[in-house]
Amino acid sequence: LAILPDLTANGSVIFAKNSDREPNEAQEVVALPARDWPQGQQVTCTYIAIPQVRHTCAVVLSKPFQMWGAEMGVNEHGLAIGNEAVFTKVPFGKRNDGLTGMDLLRLALERCQTAESAVNTIVALLERYGQDACGGYTNRSFFYHNSFLIADPREVWLLETVDRLWAARRIAQGAVSISNGLTLHTDYDRLSPAAPAFAKKRGWWDGRGRLPFARTFSDRFYTRMSNCRVRRQLTQTAARGPGLSVQDAMRILRQHNLPDDRFTPAKATTASVCMHATGPWNPSSTTGSMVVELPPNGAPRIWLTGTSYPCISAFKPFRVGSACLAADQTWNRPGALPDGSLWWQSERMARMLAVCWKAWQPALRAELDALEREGLTFDWAAAPEEQDRFSRSLVEKHLGIVQQWHRRLETVVPRARWRHPLRSLWPALQQRQLNALQRD
Repeated sequence: LAILPDLTANGSVIFAKNSDREPNEAQEVVALPARDWPQGQQVTCTYIAIPQVRHTCAVVLSKPFQMWGAEMGVNEHGLAIGNEAVFTKVPFGKRNDGLTGMDLLRLALERCQTAESAVNTIVALLERYGQDACGGYTNRSFFYHNSFLIADPREVWLLETVDRLWAARRIAQGAVSISNGLTLHTDYDRLSPAAPAFAKKRGWWDGRGRLPFARTFSDRFYTRMSNCRVRRQLTQTAARGPGLSVQDAMRILRQHNLPDDRFTPAKATTASVCMHATGPWNPSSTTGSMVVELPPNGAPRIWLTGTSYPCISAFKPFRVGSACLAADQTWNRPGALPDGSLWWQSERMARMLAVCWKAWQPALRAELDALEREGLTFDWAAAPEEQDRFSRSLVEKHLGIVQQWHRRLETVVPRARWRHPLRSLWPALQQRQLNALQRD
């Protein structure tokens, strides 16, 4: 979701995204410094190596722990990007000889200063290397094309891709949301030169008028099954301004398919913005969340959960380059199996809470709301060291809340677990993950 200045309270652009992935795929949040590289250096992405540029920007990334690329991120220049899988009729060779959408996202953040330059960079890389690259975790046959929402303090671009083809639109005002489906029909500002001939050769377009990009290339079955239209409508309806703030963006990312007083994780569907996996027809969970405020002047203001499920988490403020997000920290770098990171500690609590949700979730939410309100007092003009101390204190408080609630739930969950609809889901997912680790 991107909200432009005409709808925000202070004239900033607000960028917000949930990352929806396999439930056991932990997500790390990490800050990487700007760096100069020698001539001729190669950068190894998820599957292939490509030439490195001479200078890369400082970035903050939210990414699957095992991936080189990222689901979402922001750089020192106030460029923010998020990507989503889209399902199309163009098949994959499944050779893993291309760049993932997450690779393309990180490469653009490291190399660009503006949204338009990021569009140009992604398009150039896409046309050269393609995106025949598995984006799954334990599901090694999960290949998909990508859409990108790209924002800077002045403008927002929507870029949708199909193999090496693409369409892009500049968003001038209002709010725009992406999900797991193509949305650009004939309302694009730029189109891949090869797209019309490709569509006509396949017999998908008769050549009359403007090429309807989404209608021509969408896989209608998988696009419909993903419920992307419902989620996109939910977020865009909630983003009707004016006067929207980062708190509103956080609230939007916490929406479910049912009102709060009727929702439980067992009732979740793919229509939720904050996703909770329930089985084969609803296999994904929200594994990370980010909100970024991009003021007209000044550094980006970053808010991260560092956990799954924003509905039972708290967004915490960070600056670009925060020592609290450094690669040598442990709270923000979860591994494949449960560990002491905030992500896994929160996940352990969440799985216990799911079986007694209505009894305990409101009290937990109240504690997390208090923590989040404290985070909203963050002084963005303070010295970097002072900002980092404040961020770290919030992380430590969040860990304390999670651990306290885990101990509390241990006394009540055993009595409820045996009759709960999700009682067999998590052991099955854990076994699937272990099998994948042994295979790799």
